[in-house]
Amino acid sequence: MCCGDNQPKNQPKTGIKTKSNNPGQKKDIKVVMLGDKAVGKSSIATRFCFDKFQSEYEITIGGVYNSVELTVKGQNLKIHLWDTAGEEKFRSLLSLYYRDANIAVIVYDITQSESFQSVSTWLKELEEKIQKDGMALALVGNKCDCLESERKVSKAMAVDFAKQNGMIFYETSAKTGEGVKNLFQHLIETYVTENM
Repeated sequence: MCCGDNQPKNQPKTGIKTKSNNPGQKKDIKVVMLGDKAVGKSSIATRFCFDKFQSEYEITIGGVYNSVELTVKGQNLKIHLWDTAGEEKFRSLLSLYYRDANIAVIVYDITQSESFQSVSTWLKELEEKIQKDGMALALVGNKCDCLESERKVSKAMAVDFAKQNGMIFYETSAKTGEGVKNLFQHLIETYVTENM
């Protein structure tokens, strides 16, 4: 197993405000998942929302929506999770899905160095299409259930990139569930603490 210690040491930038809700209503938090194709965005979303893993997935076209209701730090929340397509031909549609997002999760595959090199492109995409200042950001290296010999992206390199860009960092395995719950718990608790 190559996930190692997933204790984050850096904090994200302050998140933007959620939509105002009536007292007693659940507060809305919009989370968008970005990254190249086949890095495991859909698998992470399914693991978080349903605690399931499917070995076969169809290609995501545009975006797929799921929601989860949680209580965090005494706040009743509705998490709106948008899993977006990673293929180049769908990129023009993506801004429709991450508009008004409070949290962005950029995923790469630790066994595919090209997917990590694309992380900068995804950050640039956010900067060009929306005002990402104030959005909570996470960098996630997926497939940490791999053999260490299969790893192509070092954890130290990813941690350094995350620190330079004000991102929370986690390594996850959607297959085993490792790190997924902790990733979202940390992101959402941080967002609630800073914004609600």
